[in-house]
Amino acid sequence: MHRHACWCAAAVAMAVVGDASAQRPDSTRARTAVDAGANLVLGKRLFDASCARCHGIGGAGDLGPPLARADLRGAPNDTVLRSVILGGIPGSSMPGAPYLSEADTRQIVAYVRSLGRAAAEPLAGDADRGGTVYARAGCVGCHTLSRVGGVIGPELTNIGLRRSATHIRQSLEDPAASLAADGGVVNYLVVRVVTSGGRAVTGVRLNEDGFTIQLREADGRFHSFRKSALRKLEKDFKASVMPTYHGQIPARDLDDLVAYLATRRDGK
Repeated sequence: MHRHACWCAAAVAMAVVGDASAQRPDSTRARTAVDAGANLVLGKRLFDASCARCHGIGGAGDLGPPLARADLRGAPNDTVLRSVILGGIPGSSMPGAPYLSEADTRQIVAYVRSLGRAAAEPLAGDADRGGTVYARAGCVGCHTLSRVGGVIGPELTNIGLRRSATHIRQSLEDPAASLAADGGVVNYLVVRVVTSGGRAVTGVRLNEDGFTIQLREADGRFHSFRKSALRKLEKDFKASVMPTYHGQIPARDLDDLVAYLATRRDGK
């Protein structure tokens, strides 16, 4: 994703997810209502051009979280949200957007706030039944949810805050197509190495620098290799270690699993 297209996606994602220190009592959540003086038509145009690629038209969500929420926990008021958009997130892949005018920023903030009045994304499945599907399908072996599970795949505790139901379904049906990039770096990249002694290892990249690379195999085993000692090093940007569930479980079970994951928020 190009930097000019993702600044708003990263900004609003942080605003949605936030952290414990960013949460405030309702009494301090000032100016979260839509700015009556803003032009929402212009705000939508700016949002569609810069944010919809990740958050979907109308903020329905995709790679980024859906925004049809009245409360963006990490942005308790418009001042904080504007600051995130303009200044970026230090230490993250999100750049600031200081080139935006005050007027444009105001329109974007107002439009994002207006999305909180939209109807929530409908879910076809039953979240309660989805919890049973999650356990039966073996998801816990690779993913952590509420501090329980494996570490091969991404953390799912608050996946409903970070991803839309549409993106969750795509991740289940076509995992490779939903691989996410963070600042141009593909997360959960599959790497295959062959050591100087001929041993082949396939795993997910955990870390890499100019001299070494660290992998974790599907069974959880960790490896660190010096690149100069490897006979072969291959990176597969189109592969995923996660199996597809398309056609592997009943359609109703898949709907229930999507509903269950889409409602995982606040550690629940």
